[in-house]
Amino acid sequence: MPRFEYRLNDKAETYPILYFYESITDIEASMRFICDYFIKEGRTFLKTATHIEPEAFIVYVDELDPDQAEVSNATNALPPQGIAVEVREYAVGAAHFPVVHQFGFDNQVSAFIYLLTDSVNLFGTVWEKTSTEIDEDRQAYIYYAQPQK
Repeated sequence: MPRFEYRLNDKAETYPILYFYESITDIEASMRFICDYFIKEGRTFLKTATHIEPEAFIVYVDELDPDQAEVSNATNALPPQGIAVEVREYAVGAAHFPVVHQFGFDNQVSAFIYLLTDSVNLFGTVWEKTSTEIDEDRQAYIYYAQPQK
């Protein structure tokens, strides 16, 4: 399996490696590729590009200032069993994104399908995706969405 890397977009265009993983599955690499945001060690990053080399999957990111990171630092909800995917209500400029529903998938493919979809029907309301995030600090994927109008 190829190595997986997060690289920083920098002004000198040296693209230093921030984080790397020696062995992840193709499905996990795909899940990370589709996430718009990445949180690790309290830092929030915005994905700007993805790239594949013969020996590496690469995500290029910009680090967001805490004031810019409106899609980060979601309030921790109770962790579900398995692979956690939280559906959270997104609102521009909000400081808190309430949990609409939590899924605990027993396999990566099921979780991946939810991250890929543009909308999901929960409890009779259709929620349209605005962005997705992987929060390594909380070991969860986040699906930000707004109720369909």
